[in-house]
Amino acid sequence: MFKSTETNQTNSWSMLDQPVYNAAEVCKILRISRTSLWRITKSGYLRKLQAQGQALFPRSELIRYLEASQESGNVA
Repeated sequence: MFKSTETNQTNSWSMLDQPVYNAAEVCKILRISRTSLWRITKSGYLRKLQAQGQALFPRSELIRYLEASQESGNVA
């Protein structure tokens, strides 16, 4: 019924092939809603850049977030 956490983690990592991502792409990679992305960003767990009014997320920041999630057991 549910995929294993390890499979979800592997799939997230394999999608990190660009230098920056917009909010929709991050939601797809992490398999979360825009509301969840907003909460994660607002809480400081995931940092973003603002460019021309658009939130952009560097690959390095997504990797840092995924590694921290993996260590704490909270996989996105």
